[in-house]
Amino acid sequence: MKINPKHTLRTIAGETIIVNQGSSHTDMTRIISLNASARMLWEALAGKEFTTEDAATLLVQTYGIAEEQALTDATHWVERLKKCEGIVEA
Repeated sequence: MKINPKHTLRTIAGETIIVNQGSSHTDMTRIISLNASARMLWEALAGKEFTTEDAATLLVQTYGIAEEQALTDATHWVERLKKCEGIVEA
């Protein structure tokens, strides 16, 4: 899978949010905010093909957490992105 390049990160009032570039029909009632680890994954994987396992490996390398926990967290991150239409390309 790959993060859709039309979506970028912006920091507004100290919060990292996902912005759909070039869309005049953005629903401002749906703001997607990322915590520090979600932002790290986004920045490390944007522009690349990746798997959930790739994201889990980054979590282990960055935070030193157990592989099982990292895979659970990475799966949750990917599932949340997939729920937001158009952010992740298959």
